Amino acid sequence: MDDTLKFCEQMALLNQLRNKKLVTAYEYDKIKRYIKKKYKIGIYGMELYPNTDS
Repeated sequence: MDDTLKFCEQMALLNQLRNKKLVTAYEYDKIKRYIKKKYKIGIYGMELYPNTDS
């Protein structure tokens, strides 16, 4: 699996946790930054998952 696919998979799991209210907004942002750094995803890759905090 390439890094973009792994990144998308990790973000999907993280979004599920956020939607079920199992992580706070702060934790979500920290984990998202870690995942972005880990897979070296730039700005374009992050556009796949815009910040939609509600």
